[in-house]
Amino acid sequence: MADISKTITYKIPNERFGTDDSGGKTSTHTYVGPAKLMLHMCKTKNMIKEVFDFDNQSEQPTPADFYELELDCEASDDNCIRCTLVGPAGYDTPKVYEVGVGPADQPNRTIKDPTHISQVIDKNSVVHGYNGSSWENMTYETGHAGDDYPDNSHGRANWDWDFIRGNRNDLLVSSDAATSEDMPDAMKAEWVAYRQLLRDVPADWAGVPVDLIAMPTAPDEIDTTSGFGNADVPVIMIADRTADDDAIVAQLPNNVN
Repeated sequence: MADISKTITYKIPNERFGTDDSGGKTSTHTYVGPAKLMLHMCKTKNMIKEVFDFDNQSEQPTPADFYELELDCEASDDNCIRCTLVGPAGYDTPKVYEVGVGPADQPNRTIKDPTHISQVIDKNSVVHGYNGSSWENMTYETGHAGDDYPDNSHGRANWDWDFIRGNRNDLLVSSDAATSEDMPDAMKAEWVAYRQLLRDVPADWAGVPVDLIAMPTAPDEIDTTSGFGNADVPVIMIADRTADDDAIVAQLPNNVN
C-alpha cells in the first residue's frame, strides 16, 4: 500500500517547553508514511517496544513477552501525531535558530524550532501512553530529559540554578591547579580570565533558560556548547530571519532573541 499524506493542526503551548496552551497558538505538520503501524507492546509495562509498517511486517513471530497493537494513522489527528513520533517515516529535521543570550562577548546559542512537532509533543507520552485498553492523552515536551527517570540526578529535569552553580563550582575546583609560577604570562592570563568568567556565570546569565546557559570554554578545550558545529543542519542566523522565523523564536522568553 502506498504511503498516505495527512496534514494536521496541533496546539502548541504559549511558550517553549511550557504546558499552558491557553493562548490558542497552533502549528501544522504533514505526515507522510504508512497508513497503519503494527506496534509490539510490552505485556508488563504496556509500552511500545517495536514498530513496523503494517503492510510490510517481518514474518518473524511476535515475541512471547510482547503483544500486537494496530495503530491507524488516519483515524485521528492524535493517532497521526503518534505515528509521526514513533513510526518508521519519522519527520523532517526541525529548523535550527541562532538566538542571542548571555554576555555579548560570548558565543550565541542555538535552538531547534520550538513549534516543531518533535519539540512540542513528548515522545515518551506516546511510548508509555497506552494503558492496556486505550491511549492516554499526550503531554507537552518540557525539555527535561530526566522526566521519566526522577532518580537521574544529572537529568535535565534537575537543571536549575543550584545545579548550574554546582557545575560552575566543580569547574572552578578542577581548574585550581591549572596555572603555575613558571607558566608563560599570556597562558596564565587566559586561565585567570576563564576562572573569572566562571565566577560571573550567575550574573552574566541571569534570567536565561537553564538549558541555554553555556559554561565558558577552558583555554585547553574546544567550544562544543554553542551548537554551530553540525554542518548537516544549517543554522538560521539572527540577521537572516524572516517574519515567520521571528514568530517562531518568540516562543522563547523575552530575554532570548
